[in-house]
Amino acid sequence: MMGVEIFRPMRDLRTVLHQGMVGLSAAQGIYRKFWMHIRPSLKKVTLSNPSTPNPRYLSNRGASATPNNNTVFRQLDLSIVPGERVGVVGASGCGKSTIVRLLLRFYDPDQGTVKLGGHDIKDLSLAALRQQISVVNQDTFLFHGSIGENIRLGRPDATDAEVTNAAKSANIHEFVSGLPQAYDSLIGEKGIKLSGGQRKRVAFARALQRDSRFCFLEKRCLQSMPKMRLSSSRPWTG
Repeated sequence: MMGVEIFRPMRDLRTVLHQGMVGLSAAQGIYRKFWMHIRPSLKKVTLSNPSTPNPRYLSNRGASATPNNNTVFRQLDLSIVPGERVGVVGASGCGKSTIVRLLLRFYDPDQGTVKLGGHDIKDLSLAALRQQISVVNQDTFLFHGSIGENIRLGRPDATDAEVTNAAKSANIHEFVSGLPQAYDSLIGEKGIKLSGGQRKRVAFARALQRDSRFCFLEKRCLQSMPKMRLSSSRPWTG
């Protein structure tokens, strides 16, 4: 009798939990139906490619950002010139990641301008802008495919030699070469077959493979990056 009385409430709790998950799934469908049609209001661009003149620097001038009505920073002035390595340090929530999101136009500053090579990024197409920038986030995302496919993701037409060079620069080539199928080795969903450090190095190799003008690394990724590579990164001369 005691067993039945203990088991029944637990069974009912499981049913309630299941109903809650079903309701949450249904609510997400409703949100998609009513709000997924909303698109950001981006003005018509005047430049499809910032290659003339070459994008020589990134700059924030007097930028202020209040995502979700929370003021992150005001009157930010920041410039990054070719070959320069910049570290942004601050407490959690102070706006470090927001700077990168502004550069990628995930949202625009409330005041001020963000420029790439002297062009206001609002005058560039999103494709042209983001082609110049690579980002390695703290929470790296890898797909259920081979190591080579994940590195090629940013530039699918890369040759095997280019993939290998990117892996060497990210200090992951030696590990990959020791696997039975090398770069054809499957890594599982989200790279579950790799360690945390190995996942970050594959993501870093993917960013290097794109050969973008600017590469942003979030702090936990930076801890896993080869010190030699960062100190010997080739300066970009435009």
